Amino acid sequence: MSKLSSRELSILARRFMRERMRVWKAEKRYYSQANSLDEAIDIALGLRDNDRIPSHQCRVGRVALSRAGRLLKERFRSLRKARNFEELHSILARIAAEVPRFGKLATYDIAHRLGIYFGMKPELVYLHAGTKEGASAIGIFGSAVDLKKFPKPLQIMSATQLEDFLCICKSALQGSVSFNQACSELSRSCVSRGSIC
Repeated sequence: MSKLSSRELSILARRFMRERMRVWKAEKRYYSQANSLDEAIDIALGLRDNDRIPSHQCRVGRVALSRAGRLLKERFRSLRKARNFEELHSILARIAAEVPRFGKLATYDIAHRLGIYFGMKPELVYLHAGTKEGASAIGIFGSAVDLKKFPKPLQIMSATQLEDFLCICKSALQGSVSFNQACSELSRSCVSRGSIC
């Protein structure tokens, strides 16, 4: 279980939301700007001529991202038929299975970005990479978990916000940094996350 008390968890969650709000608004503006689904795919994957690859996908690389982009464009109709985020995520997971180096984190990130374009938000909290570490520190396991399974202080967030929180605040949840240190580092973490390479 988390090394933080319920009160500390609540304070950290509220402060995280306050610090991160500007980034979430910027993401929404950026990923909803596309004029077509083709363009939305390119933006989500960082494939436009002047784009840089989003930091989470640096290890995936431009070749794999381009291949995923081609597959997404070939499956244009299935993307359009997705009724919710979970269906969109499933489509991305099937494509990920065909593209080496395209793992669970890339699957979620691209689904999240395309979800913004489509106006779809996840109902579940997807656990992968850092989010899985943060969730396990508070006794939550699985690959996609209902928000109600998380401690009450964290239920003030949406599934997307909680996914961010679990990753960015995993050290505090694991007890490898103190509550005071986590709070003081939060501003810097919230601004730097989502950078590009």
